[in-house]
Amino acid sequence: MVKKYFIPLFFLLFIFFACTRADPTIDFYLMKLVYEETENGIVPGFTFFALVNDDDGPEDIAEIRLYHDAEGLMWTLKPDNWTILEEHNKIWIGSKSLRMSDGELLPKGEFRATIEDKSGQSGEKIFGFDTAEDSQYRFPTLKIENKNYSIRSSYPENYFLLYFQDGSYRSLLKAENLNGSLASLKLPSDAYSIALWADDTSKAISALTKKVYIRE
Repeated sequence: MVKKYFIPLFFLLFIFFACTRADPTIDFYLMKLVYEETENGIVPGFTFFALVNDDDGPEDIAEIRLYHDAEGLMWTLKPDNWTILEEHNKIWIGSKSLRMSDGELLPKGEFRATIEDKSGQSGEKIFGFDTAEDSQYRFPTLKIENKNYSIRSSYPENYFLLYFQDGSYRSLLKAENLNGSLASLKLPSDAYSIALWADDTSKAISALTKKVYIRE
């Protein structure tokens, strides 16, 4: 009797474990305080990106939520409002322009990020975030005149953010020089506007200027 049921049970277990997928995970995170230039002036916000791992790829991720439980805060990221970055075959999902609803600075302390895929499987990561409340740098500027660009920035690192015609994010380009011609940047033909992303990684503080159109 024992042998009669051993083989079917073995194959049932094999099929179960072969079809079971690992839950999606957040393997690492990047979070920074960001001062963003808007029509209403310089507004504090923050950027959050999660290094995600899912058996079916990033297209299987349904949403990522970020919580600050002590303050009762939550931000939800979905495909219609997140940015996907790929670096060295690793996928980061997040946003460069998250804000507090009242325009206040991001609270410090413990944060919790959750990830859920389309099948309902989920994962969680808890981490702390603590950075200076004010930037020691003057807010940078980016100007485009006569097909030349000029940057004023005392941040240690500076990048161009490139955007498509509809205003959605396209790619990132390191600013090797603070002045030069647009032609020297060899921008892709589908990039219609650029902004300056000034960054101090050691202090987890950044600044983002308004977009400047480079094509009609």
